Amino acid sequence: MSKLISVSDEVYETLKRRKNGKSFSKVIKEMYENNRSKDIMRFAGMFEKDEGFAKAMDKIAKSRKNFKLRRVKL
Repeated sequence: MSKLISVSDEVYETLKRRKNGKSFSKVIKEMYENNRSKDIMRFAGMFEKDEGFAKAMDKIAKSRKNFKLRRVKL
């Protein structure tokens, strides 16, 4: 079964360059599977230039210092 999708010209050109005789479906599937890596290091530095994210993480880190652990009986 096939489906019709729309992609930007930029995406189309990228897929076309990677095609090398394969179907577009195969190229998309390969790209998706390659990017599903379970390696967390692929995210390293992802938010490095996002000042809002950095400030939020600093705020969270500071607030965690105030948490106190306690035992709860269930």
